[in-house]
Amino acid sequence: MASRSPRSRGSCVLQRALSPRDGSVFSAARYRRTCKEPLYLIALDRYKTDPASQCHFSPVSAPHGFLYDATLSDGDCRVRVSLHPNLNPLLQNNALRCGSELYDVQFAVEFDEARLGGRCRTFQVLGLEIEEEEETRSPAFQRLRGLNLQSLPWFGRSDGDDEAAVAPLLARRACYLPLWDCDDYFGDAWESPARRAESPAHHSENDADEEGTQFVTLQQVKASFIKKSKGKLGPLAVRVLKKSRLCHFGKEDRTNECPYQAELEVADGSGAASVILWNSLCLRWYRCLDPGMVLQLWDYRVKESYSRRLGEGRESQDQDQDQDQQHIEISLNSRNPAAIIRVVPERSVQRGWRLPSLTFSFLTRAALASCPDGTVCDFIGLVRFVGRPERTRKKGGGGEEFSVYRWLQLDDGTGAGPILLKLHSTSQPETHARLRPMFIVVCTNSQLASTGSQQGGAPSYQYLTSTRHSQVYGHGQHRGRSYTTLPLVQRFIAWVHTLSEETEMSTAAVGGYFSFPPLPTNIKHYLGERKGNPCLLSMEELRAEVGRLQYREHRRFTVQGSVIAARYCRPGERQGEQGRLSTSRAGLAECSTRHYSSASSLDSASLEPHCSPVGSPEVPFSPHYLRISSTPKQSPPVRSPRKRPLGKCRRKTETPRKR
Repeated sequence: MASRSPRSRGSCVLQRALSPRDGSVFSAARYRRTCKEPLYLIALDRYKTDPASQCHFSPVSAPHGFLYDATLSDGDCRVRVSLHPNLNPLLQNNALRCGSELYDVQFAVEFDEARLGGRCRTFQVLGLEIEEEEETRSPAFQRLRGLNLQSLPWFGRSDGDDEAAVAPLLARRACYLPLWDCDDYFGDAWESPARRAESPAHHSENDADEEGTQFVTLQQVKASFIKKSKGKLGPLAVRVLKKSRLCHFGKEDRTNECPYQAELEVADGSGAASVILWNSLCLRWYRCLDPGMVLQLWDYRVKESYSRRLGEGRESQDQDQDQDQQHIEISLNSRNPAAIIRVVPERSVQRGWRLPSLTFSFLTRAALASCPDGTVCDFIGLVRFVGRPERTRKKGGGGEEFSVYRWLQLDDGTGAGPILLKLHSTSQPETHARLRPMFIVVCTNSQLASTGSQQGGAPSYQYLTSTRHSQVYGHGQHRGRSYTTLPLVQRFIAWVHTLSEETEMSTAAVGGYFSFPPLPTNIKHYLGERKGNPCLLSMEELRAEVGRLQYREHRRFTVQGSVIAARYCRPGERQGEQGRLSTSRAGLAECSTRHYSSASSLDSASLEPHCSPVGSPEVPFSPHYLRISSTPKQSPPVRSPRKRPLGKCRRKTETPRKR
């Protein structure tokens, strides 16, 4: 679609605010401007700082951790800007988010001498005010909602250069990070399977001649590594058994354009090994590879395995494997040498390769009741409840890195009832965003855990948790999977067909606050869990800890005091203005879970892992679940209820502007 031409300089807000006042092409090397008229935040991106980021700031305000880029628009054009680190708390608390209306935006405009002969301008936002009152939104905001934001021209760019760079503005990074965690991929830089299938490189790789190619086995590779042979090894033909989530290892003091790593567990007829994708190969191949695929690998490097030092501890199943199979690791790099990866269709797999088939270890809810903690299994169930995403701080992340998880309640018709699944990131953001009640979900390589023991009379609860190698398959992703022919899965599908959709829908729930494990019922149980240390906080300490919480962060605090007032509210009743919970700030559902129906429309911000640009279309869905591979029926789109505003939330380094 052709981009619209911007209005004349007298009518475009960004041109009036950011252009040199004397009208000349060149002005001072750096100058400041303040835009009094409203601007709108339509996109927000996050990335890790690096040594190149320090030169853009004074030593006093040098950034640490993460930086943010934003796209602002006035309805006629848009501009890419970097945000000063002093504004980071507004983003971490989700006060500044996509769709925010901004006033008194202070810009620092600088000519970049390294680009286009010094004629390229860069923009940085130093300060701003946020307007959160819905009734005071300007008419321009409603007009902006009806526009195709991708068609707006870029301010300061010529007609032939109408695309914005996908790379961060103040760091040498190849792509952006998700807003709320570092375990998922994000952005168009990650090559999708559909886009790769259309690329000429994909067809040239698949058209390669295999006749006369002598493949080697993993056992031969290991023997050559032990003997320290220096000859070049032949290509490998292996099957992918497991796929780990992404590992982002970017550091502030190191320059690495693509600091990513992913691990594949592969095997052939002679043994198993780990394959590590490094750096830009993750961008090109991570989304295109799945367990069960057959790969041919050329120009790889062999190292001694150190995958046990990568992130979390390995599952107990991996610990029981023969150490002889995990002795080596295959490293695939984008250079020195540049590895070659080819996906082999199942119909082209040769019998002489002796590749093992992909196996599963499904267990029912009834069987899990007698299994010990640490059991690794696959599980299939009908989703009864979908919890809201929550975040916890990672150890060793400097307090700024978080892991995201959510609770699912799955039922397979066996045992005493459903079982809970603590679903961490599996680097499948699209699949996690589409999780809905009454859909069939399969989680592979999940691990059984329990909340404690029966000591002191405290009850124990079993639940499943995803692991580093877990994969989740939801609605529309089961077709063609080899597990659909297993007897246990067939029995589960038969049980689902016996259910009444109307009855099951009446009990389904989504969102809300869900606390697990349950809180202790008395002091004795609580002290037993804390091993005698109550860890009580004073009210002043509680106020300080709550003030440090970030968006979607989940923590538990224990305080001791006297109840001086209580108020009863009926389920679903809104509290007063002062005591109301801010659903906009939480980005989640109401405090209590709400029932799910086929005519209801979920708030996308309450389920998706990161902010979506304003104006993005809502995807209608249907909770039809009786066919494991059916195409979802298209229900008419229903507008989500408007979020309650935060209230007066003007923030600025100077005195707020009176309106």
